[in-house]
Amino acid sequence: NLAIHLDGNGQPHKALQTAQEATNLYRTLAEHNPAAYTPNLASSLNNLAAYLDGNGQPHKALQTAQEAVTIRRKLAEHNPAAYTPDLAMSLNNLANRLADNGQHHEALQTAQEATNLYRTLAKHNPAAYTPNLAKSLNNLANRLADNGQHREALQTAQEAVTIRRKLAKHNPAAYTPNLAKSLINLANRQAEHGRLDEAFQTAQEATNLYRTLAKHNPAAYTPNLAKSLNNLALRLAEHGRLDEAFQTAKEATNLFRPLTRHNPAAYTPDLAKSLNNLANRLADNGQHHEALQTAQEATNLYRELVRAHFRTFSSRFANALETYKNILERSGNAKEAARIRQERNAVLKRMKEMEEDDA
Repeated sequence: NLAIHLDGNGQPHKALQTAQEATNLYRTLAEHNPAAYTPNLASSLNNLAAYLDGNGQPHKALQTAQEAVTIRRKLAEHNPAAYTPDLAMSLNNLANRLADNGQHHEALQTAQEATNLYRTLAKHNPAAYTPNLAKSLNNLANRLADNGQHREALQTAQEAVTIRRKLAKHNPAAYTPNLAKSLINLANRQAEHGRLDEAFQTAQEATNLYRTLAKHNPAAYTPNLAKSLNNLALRLAEHGRLDEAFQTAKEATNLFRPLTRHNPAAYTPDLAKSLNNLANRLADNGQHHEALQTAQEATNLYRELVRAHFRTFSSRFANALETYKNILERSGNAKEAARIRQERNAVLKRMKEMEEDDA
């Protein structure tokens, strides 16, 4: 409970320390009395995995999430009524951690299993499990998109929004944050299908909701607001509203900078992504010198990230290198653009080799 409170008040590093302490205590208790404390250990591991991920430790987060699922699967086998909901929760968590580590096929299978479990649970007890089903659907939509199943991803994201809109209507305080999260997801899926007007409207609604939430609770919702602004900037650019897109991307980056100074492990990836977006928006507006500086900053951040976590950040790094190369070419620096192109090709080659090894 303390870890959740700390994380909700913008102290993710302290939350991680608290979650690790709780897990250590439950591990000791479970060793001496497995029947009594193994369920608590699994719950603690599930929480710890989320905090590890939030503090920039994706590999440790994956290992921890896998341990939680292993424990809860055994518990659910012996007592399905009591532990199937917990298993579904841990599967959702594990799917996200697999995706963070570039294991997209396994992430999709895991997310599908979680959704199937929650759909059955919600059928028999809608009041208790419909919110969990919506969360699982939101997660599944992302995993489907990661695997190129865009039509199914759009349908799944729409179902999640439909459910969460009803929930937020009856209990705004509890479910508005979840609705905003699903709206961002839906906007991305709509954009993938070329439904740009709908994507813009959806992204605008999400940003409006997060702006209100962040006004009342900055520590909890400023990161979400920044992410939604990043998304909205993309949708504005797709509509040719280039100056608005630039201003929105700039606001997102300005929000991420202090967050990153306060917690680099948690927010450096978000800052890098935001800088890459801002570089594109600057270039669209003819501000090539500023675009070059911003693209270079994004690329440098991603270089550091891929050194530690290649699987997690290689795809984003390749995108940042592409942005940097394009801006260099527009600026007439063909020699440096060629060097960056070679670096990007090397990253793509390594990514392909890792995919082949996994297969």
